[in-house]
Amino acid sequence: MSRAGKVLHVDLTERKIEKEPTSSYVKKWFGGDAIGSAIVCNEVSPQAKAYDPENILTFNMGPLCGTSRGGSKSTVITRSPLLVHNMLLTSGMGGQFPSETKFAGYDNIIIKGRADGPVYLLINDDRVEIKDAAHLWGLDTYKTQSAIKAETKDPDTQVACIGPAGENQVAYGLIYHDINATAGRQGAGGVMGSKNLKAVAVRGTKGLKVADPQKYLERWNQYFAATFPEPLTPDHWSRTSMVDAADLETPIDIFMWGGDASNLVCPPIPEEKTLAAFTRKYAVGNSGCAFCPEQCYVRINVPGVGAGAALCAMPGEWQTRFKTYDPDLWWRCAILANKLGLDCSSTCNIISWTMKLYEEGVITAKDSDGIPMEWGSREAVLAMIEKIARKEGFGAVLADGILPASRKIGKSARRYARQVKGVEYLNYWMWAGGSLGMIVGPGGTGTQIDPSGVENAGNIIESILELHPPFPGMTKEQVHQTVDGLRSAKSAHMSGDSDAWKLFEEDGQTMRTTGKALLDIAYENQTKLADLAGVCDQSSNAGPRFLTALRDFWQEIADFLTADLGVEYTPDMLKEVVNRARLQERGYDYLCGLRREDETMPEDFFKPMKTRQFGTRVFLTRELQEKMKNEYYELRGCDPVAGVPRREVLEKLGLNDLADKLSNLDFTAGTAVEGDGASGGPISSSVGEQRS
Repeated sequence: MSRAGKVLHVDLTERKIEKEPTSSYVKKWFGGDAIGSAIVCNEVSPQAKAYDPENILTFNMGPLCGTSRGGSKSTVITRSPLLVHNMLLTSGMGGQFPSETKFAGYDNIIIKGRADGPVYLLINDDRVEIKDAAHLWGLDTYKTQSAIKAETKDPDTQVACIGPAGENQVAYGLIYHDINATAGRQGAGGVMGSKNLKAVAVRGTKGLKVADPQKYLERWNQYFAATFPEPLTPDHWSRTSMVDAADLETPIDIFMWGGDASNLVCPPIPEEKTLAAFTRKYAVGNSGCAFCPEQCYVRINVPGVGAGAALCAMPGEWQTRFKTYDPDLWWRCAILANKLGLDCSSTCNIISWTMKLYEEGVITAKDSDGIPMEWGSREAVLAMIEKIARKEGFGAVLADGILPASRKIGKSARRYARQVKGVEYLNYWMWAGGSLGMIVGPGGTGTQIDPSGVENAGNIIESILELHPPFPGMTKEQVHQTVDGLRSAKSAHMSGDSDAWKLFEEDGQTMRTTGKALLDIAYENQTKLADLAGVCDQSSNAGPRFLTALRDFWQEIADFLTADLGVEYTPDMLKEVVNRARLQERGYDYLCGLRREDETMPEDFFKPMKTRQFGTRVFLTRELQEKMKNEYYELRGCDPVAGVPRREVLEKLGLNDLADKLSNLDFTAGTAVEGDGASGGPISSSVGEQRS
């Protein structure tokens, strides 16, 4: 039915194409990214590196992808060049590419090996070809898509491609599709470049069949009526008021000024430089993934710069990170990074880091190719984006990620390198639950939806409601009480503890850790369920909603799958496969080298932070972090000391081989990458020199 029916295997080294039934994997792994991660975990040696031909790159579409409930969501799974130990990379990508792949007849695309020269994969229903891409090598992501569409003489061909950054194997290169869909963070584009694979182009005309269309439509009508629009947040999550969110995030203890974790007090935004003023001038509408009613991106077209689409977080990061409010600069940066195939978050964060190093005298303009890395310098930012993508000069130092760069620069560079498991830290302050989700979740910072949405990000909702009261005459205090009530209701629905979202215990001073692990696992499980089923995780209870997040997401997806596939699914069946997939990934990461000490927030987060709302104080200690980790490990089915999945849990899930492999590891001594874990470490190979 709505499974397309085939898994497509492509061996670029042997130039061999094979197909096998998806049904071979369904019983144990169900679908979506669980199939892709199972193939990577079982076929790629833990000793392999991300850029080795042995590494496998997978595009994974769940059974609901390509239907009205699923929209068009895929997950890319491979080994990451950016994460410590080259752990598993998990990155979502939307647009129309995922659904088009389903329409062509494929649930998963599995790519291994390395071509002997630039190629692209062309899929047209049953016809699959490996085509020469020498003429495409060096083109940006926009021109690559246009060229392939012209070559196929079909504008409906959907293209996922890399830019120069991926070709040059930049560790945070991304895979780009259309004008707003990416497999970003963690370096999927670099892996694609290491295989000499410029693009995957798909045209599908087969469509999909639903087993029980009437039942499916009835369930869809119920879902739509309960979800759109979100009450009490007018238009916010369709992002037409993205401008309110981005402008409001700066004064409410969300963004760090210059990436300095000690200071969450950003200066006021001048009216003429607000995103509201910018979008009034340049916004041209909304866009999003195929078949999704949310259309959650704002489309922007700035003459002379370019057109694209953005979410609310992007302008904040590209500005506050550089200690500037310059709406023209953030859009130039975003367009340039997207065209070159660079992940925006990692790129802006690593450039901000170099500005801090320049300020502290760790590097000079001589180190950065004669470019003074001064705060807010548009010349420095734009030049460094180009240099990173092309691995030129100082850009080559930064291209492998913040940890390798800190080793090359030496001196005190590591001290300022804020990262989680090797991935550059987002420019947000996370409360305890968000911090826990970031350090123990799959991948590193910014790779999953975590409880920050119901914790400090709830302040954004409160600020929006103050501007747009849901009921006439509501006071600020009434808005505050309403939002806190919504937070408590969502927290209780997700974890069973209505107070789990809170920052403090009842005394208003003691940091709250109770319930954080339960809340985090609930978010993690629902995100994984979305990836398995092929729906957007933003539409789960883990998404940024409140009233509409009180529905039973597990039963909802079970109902959709039953109508879609003609086989009865229950929440308990889905919970088992989610747990199996999550523990397989965590166990494999341990085989690759992950250890407990790798899972930690940056050192600055254990120091006093300056906020408007709570003054200056310590919000997280290492002791509290470790306490939350112990609770998470226990609840997740892992050893509470080592954090590794327990044998009896793995065997119950049918993962006996993984249990045997893990039993051969020694967990008595930590193996965090030197300088990457909680204790830090010596750095060598200095290229910087003190400024006088």
